[in-house]
Amino acid sequence: MPERLIEELRRVAITTVYLYVCFVAVLLYRMSVLHAYGIDYWPFGLAAIKALVLGKFVMLGRMAHIGDRYKHKPLIYPVLHQSILFVLLLIVLTFAEEVIKGWFHGQTFGDVFDDLGGWVQIGAVAFLLWLILLPYFGVIRLAEILGEARTREIVWGR
Repeated sequence: MPERLIEELRRVAITTVYLYVCFVAVLLYRMSVLHAYGIDYWPFGLAAIKALVLGKFVMLGRMAHIGDRYKHKPLIYPVLHQSILFVLLLIVLTFAEEVIKGWFHGQTFGDVFDDLGGWVQIGAVAFLLWLILLPYFGVIRLAEILGEARTREIVWGR
């Protein structure tokens, strides 16, 4: 049991760090755009919290075997399928989290939706999240096919 717990914590840590690095890249771009308009923006703590929450959601989804339907098809099918399902899962869970948080602060559903930026911003975030998840699930699927040791050797060397 302790080995399994350590392995799950390692996976959550790797997922969280990967998401954080990707979120920081997006935030740096957002900061540069806002800086051009004289707006200071430094939400790196928020990015860390968001990466941890979404990393946990990803691990729960993986434990529930979400998107494993096409596991035995060529690599592109399970990666596309799983990444799309996980984007939907993360958007729904994030939206639920924001609605609950807004409810505690006296906000209506419409207020929360407006705070999230409406359909265009939600769609943009979903698209960016999908682009982030594609290589993540690609590497995971490769590790399942080739084995973790072989994948680690390919990526990091001997």
